[in-house]
Amino acid sequence: RFKCDWSSDVCSSDLKLADYMMLRKPILGITPAAGASARILRELGCVHAEPADIAAIAEAIARQIRAWQDGGVGLPRTYEQGAAAYEVGQVARQFADAISAAAANAVARR
Repeated sequence: RFKCDWSSDVCSSDLKLADYMMLRKPILGITPAAGASARILRELGCVHAEPADIAAIAEAIARQIRAWQDGGVGLPRTYEQGAAAYEVGQVARQFADAISAAAANAVARR
């Protein structure tokens, strides 16, 4: 599901970028440059374009197709390291650590 108000560049998506990352395939993101998705895509070394920039989207797609035709579509060298931070086990550990810290703080305040 995708909701977007193109006139204000305020977009939200129920899609999860982490789900795409675990597929270990190149990602072409069409997302506002100021958002978290674009920041993550930059960390991964993936291509992204602004939703309202049709020319940039077309060029990004054309580049990916040309690279695929030339046999050169692969993951950027920064992809694996960036994606590792969003793997389920890593996120679960961070969540568990945050819950443990919150519980310890609650006990200490008593």
